[in-house]
Amino acid sequence: MESLIRWAAQFFARFAGLRPAFLRKPWAILITLVCLAALAGAMFQSAVDIRKYPGTDQRARVVGARMMLAGQNPYSTPQTAETLEKLQDPDRLFSHITRCTYPPTMLYLYAPTAGLKWSLQRPLLAAAEWGAMLASLALLAWTVKGQRTRLCFLAAGILLIACSPSFRMHVERGQFYVFILLLISLAAFFLSRQGRERNWMGLAAGVALGAAAAFRPNLAILLLPLWLVGLRRPAIAMGITGAALGLSSLAIPAIGIHGWRDYFTLVRELDMESMMGRARYVAQLIAPAGFQTPPATKIVEGVDFSGYLRGPVVNISANTLVSMFANDATPFAMLAKAIKACALLVFAVGCVPLFMLMRRHALPATLALGCALVPCIAMEYFLPVRYNYADVIFLAPLALLAGVLFSRKAAVLTGLMLGSLAMFSLTQHATLAWVANGVVAVGLLIVVFAIARARRAPTQRPSRITS
Repeated sequence: MESLIRWAAQFFARFAGLRPAFLRKPWAILITLVCLAALAGAMFQSAVDIRKYPGTDQRARVVGARMMLAGQNPYSTPQTAETLEKLQDPDRLFSHITRCTYPPTMLYLYAPTAGLKWSLQRPLLAAAEWGAMLASLALLAWTVKGQRTRLCFLAAGILLIACSPSFRMHVERGQFYVFILLLISLAAFFLSRQGRERNWMGLAAGVALGAAAAFRPNLAILLLPLWLVGLRRPAIAMGITGAALGLSSLAIPAIGIHGWRDYFTLVRELDMESMMGRARYVAQLIAPAGFQTPPATKIVEGVDFSGYLRGPVVNISANTLVSMFANDATPFAMLAKAIKACALLVFAVGCVPLFMLMRRHALPATLALGCALVPCIAMEYFLPVRYNYADVIFLAPLALLAGVLFSRKAAVLTGLMLGSLAMFSLTQHATLAWVANGVVAVGLLIVVFAIARARRAPTQRPSRITS
């Protein structure tokens, strides 16, 4: 057992860029052992969940990818008694309304394994989620300067995010946010390694960010913040990559322009449902149209889809606030426009410190990326849905702003941010997601404003971005 613990500690050190001499300190040894034990427990719990639950959200994307590969429109093809078993979604509520509310480019991620049987595909993709989480932790850790700060980031990331109930639900449902995190982490790692002889690293970072934006289109707004903070070359590479991946779907017979049109129609329906609440949405918009329910079946490909893990899953978007106070006379169409206006306002406020940094003293590339990500993360709360699965994205700004967050000057603010996540993580109470996310999002905005204000000081020496 002692040799196993020693090997695990050595692997952890190499994995995260921690020096063995640093890890010999008693407090560092204690933190390392706690992190390793927590990771082992969380991964074991995930293995139990995968064996017990079928992965309802994963099914929607895999069926969409299978339809795309089979030449069927994944957004408008009805599910009937004649639908092939591999194309059936047991949790689909209506025959003519799919659950594939994901862009065609997102289906690219699931296309390579779409032909596998569900009994093999389910654990394979779950393992890929954990692999993406561990790889993201490692890549982001290498961008953090200072051994003490690096270990603090790893402890916060592992204990409060990787081992949290929200990531347990992420893996149990079969969600995708951790793959977006991995691409952002790759971009951060490339930026941290660039220099005069490695200018291509900035382009590689842009390619990774472009892929992330193609898979999750709302990240396309990152182009403006990147430009403002001086990451011009990554911004150009991001735009070209995202556009190329998006345009490539036009050549797929099942997608084309009509597929994208149907996708945006489906997103508008999701937007309306999340504002009205499912019961009111069905009563007012679905029932009068006479949509039929699909054939009742819960066992597909030999897997029972009748159960799923009950846990802290809550939609913390602005739409949910509307649904809480809505009635039959609520002007939902007008409120939808108001929410979009609020999203733009929040994004504009988040860009204010970036404008302050523009043409001022330059930032290190990784710090610049961290500042650019914050307004994009804040804007996510105005999407139709923003479940706490997406909390994994917090890992990126937590690492990229670690030099500020884990300093003595920011101790109180960082304590509040991490404390709110810890409270949510320990209690597993769904409603605390509102508190945790609100404190963290506002705290990140405050940190970026503080960075902008400090960089404007005349005594601050400029540091050059080589991108």
